[in-house]
Amino acid sequence: IEGVHTLAEALQDRRLDAKLAARVGELIALFHAANVYHADLNAHNILIGPKQLWLVDFDRGSIRGIGGEWRPRNLGRLRRSLLKLGACNGDEERYERMIWMPLMRGYEATVRT
Repeated sequence: IEGVHTLAEALQDRRLDAKLAARVGELIALFHAANVYHADLNAHNILIGPKQLWLVDFDRGSIRGIGGEWRPRNLGRLRRSLLKLGACNGDEERYERMIWMPLMRGYEATVRT
């Protein structure tokens, strides 16, 4: 898709802020609300455009049954991806406050609606 970059690139370029993190949480929540499981949820599979985000690479994805016990594990996969790519940068408290908590607030607000 022309003019997009990955969440991993946004992190590397220091463009991943609380606002973008919340949008990512909202995106994932939309898929989870529809019981769509992304087997490889990581920062390379989230594309960022000027007006829209995309979740790509569903080759091993599936539709899961009702009941969301798989959802926290799926979010944990994204969390590990962000940390592996250096989101923490040695400051876990800042990462929690500026990236992970806004992502989860966006997720939780969208799941409830």
